[in-house]
Amino acid sequence: MTVPILALILLIHTWPLSPEGMQFVRKLLAIALVGAVTWILRRAALLAEATILSGKDLNRAGNFSGRALVTRVSVLRKIAMVLITVFAFAAVLMMFDEVRDIGRSILASAGIAGIILGLAAQ
Repeated sequence: MTVPILALILLIHTWPLSPEGMQFVRKLLAIALVGAVTWILRRAALLAEATILSGKDLNRAGNFSGRALVTRVSVLRKIAMVLITVFAFAAVLMMFDEVRDIGRSILASAGIAGIILGLAAQ
């Protein structure tokens, strides 16, 4: 999905559009690119979770360390999913002049929250 969007961004200059139409298409393609990258990152987080938990024998009775690992990985995946989504939402908001300040504040608060969660996870 990302490669065709990048190709369209590169080929947009050859389209016979008015400047307003060109600006609309550019924003639309930029939003689509942010969405595609967000989808890739979310799938990567799910793949990382599955990879970490794949080689473990988690069904054995009394496997407390295995259950603790599942809990840690699940919490980290959920935190990563939230941060990825918030950063993507802020990036989309920053593309529009009317709400750019809201996007910046969301991005700054998500960065601070990410640092706090990272320290808490240690």
